[in-house]
Amino acid sequence: MAEKKRLQYLDIARGIGMICIILGHLGNDTINRIVYPFHVPLFFLIAGYFINEKKNFTEFLKSRARTLLVPYAATSLVMIIIAAIEGLIMYGAEYGAAGALQGVNWINAALYGSGSGHYMQFDIKGIGAIWFLLALFWGSIIVRASLYMNKWVRAALMIALFAVGWLTKDLFWFPFSLQPGLCAATFVYIGWIVGRYKERLMKVPLAVKIAFLVICAAAYVVFMKRFWAFWFVSCEFGDGVQDILLCLCSCLVVIFISWLLEKVPLVRNGLSVIGRYSLIILCIHNIELNQFPWTQIANILVEKGMPSALSLPFIIAGKLILDLVAACLLLKIRPVRKLFRY
Repeated sequence: MAEKKRLQYLDIARGIGMICIILGHLGNDTINRIVYPFHVPLFFLIAGYFINEKKNFTEFLKSRARTLLVPYAATSLVMIIIAAIEGLIMYGAEYGAAGALQGVNWINAALYGSGSGHYMQFDIKGIGAIWFLLALFWGSIIVRASLYMNKWVRAALMIALFAVGWLTKDLFWFPFSLQPGLCAATFVYIGWIVGRYKERLMKVPLAVKIAFLVICAAAYVVFMKRFWAFWFVSCEFGDGVQDILLCLCSCLVVIFISWLLEKVPLVRNGLSVIGRYSLIILCIHNIELNQFPWTQIANILVEKGMPSALSLPFIIAGKLILDLVAACLLLKIRPVRKLFRY
């Protein structure tokens, strides 16, 4: 099966998803209701659509490790160095050990690879948003390996792995974001199915497609109104199967919107660039998310006279500008481009 060419509307969808991931880390309930129903699952679905079947499994495994694990390691290293320097500045040379401990904490977080903190058996510091790279690695290689199986066995395996990831979350949290990876495999697999049978899906009557989109849009609205939890990072899926189905509907709505935006040049160009470089933006965002004091800066500005109502817009604008500008600058450095395979 030939490798699929780049589709701009899927880059636009990635761009929307990346912006929503940044917004989803603001801790705002209203924003969370809008973005959490689709933002991370959307990336798993799109990754599945582009699963490369031309490479043998060993080549695919090496490619996924190079594309996902190397950026994870590089981002973690930068965070460790920054934390150690911040600690030394904060505590000074006299208390250098305490300062260096800040870096050690991030070393432990990077080695365990959990997106958020867990405190069941022992304290696990979360590494942040780049847990996604580990989960996508597991999800991708599981799906790619499963393509050698009978289709019914494969489908049963995806359901079983999702159940394992979901049901073990409160028993023991495994390292390297393994449980989110097991759950992600099902979404990657669904994306692969869409890509594999795209030609057949295109032949579905227009009236059926429109009716299905209307149903999906209604499902997304319902999901937003009743949303209380849907977090891949901790394998928390709200009301279970029904919320998973609502999530898939929400992702389809965003992809359809992206397809419409492909006809709008100004919006299309900006979002597709963000989507194409979403990997490096995610890594920059992870550093900014954990080590840039947005709230403190906003509070200082409020004390100096900025209306408190502008705190959230200020933080949103600051995050987006910092992440995107930093990505643009870093992409001009050849070793960085090579690291991220651009």
